[in-house]
Amino acid sequence: MQTLSFTDEFNLKNQQLIHLLANKPVDLEEQLITVLTDKSLLVALFLIDGTKEMQQAMITLKDGKTYLLAFSNTQSFDSWSNEARPLPLTSTEIAKSVLSLNIDGFIIDINEEYRYKVESILCDAIYNDKSSPTYLNEDFRDAVKNIIKNYPEIDSIDFQDSKVCDARIVFYSRKDIADLVIEISEKFQKSEQIKLLAPQGLDLFVGKN
Repeated sequence: MQTLSFTDEFNLKNQQLIHLLANKPVDLEEQLITVLTDKSLLVALFLIDGTKEMQQAMITLKDGKTYLLAFSNTQSFDSWSNEARPLPLTSTEIAKSVLSLNIDGFIIDINEEYRYKVESILCDAIYNDKSSPTYLNEDFRDAVKNIIKNYPEIDSIDFQDSKVCDARIVFYSRKDIADLVIEISEKFQKSEQIKLLAPQGLDLFVGKN
């Protein structure tokens, strides 16, 4: 049997990741945490001018956010740069770098159509070996939607991260729904499933439609 080279082995291990990013399922972020936990990516290193020290490549986008660059396969890495040195790091190590540098996340395969920004909140989940953040948890979302479906006055809702609670929910409607949101809040508090998935409570807001 022919022995796989480092390059072949590395690329084969990340086929699942590439397939996930290319197909973008509805629960992409939740699946991504699971898929990345046992994966390594190639981080690009460059020599700092005038020194012998290496620095991880970063990019600042038009919105002012800064991301590390990481690659799922050697072909993507080589097509991006023929000067950078590839350093294989686990996703946990990359997430730790993001958090220690206090930047906004890392981008996987920036030069590919399926490129993906892994935001800092997901880096925190990966580094601390957490399950999906509450606002991304499909069971939590389904429990909330099951209650909301009884309120036709509400046009849509948005799930967001919260710094003080387990999740933030924003309600949108063309009507005045302040009283409805209070009623919904009481139903959330009585839901055993929601209390189990969001023990630190929820932020509820009314957004403008």
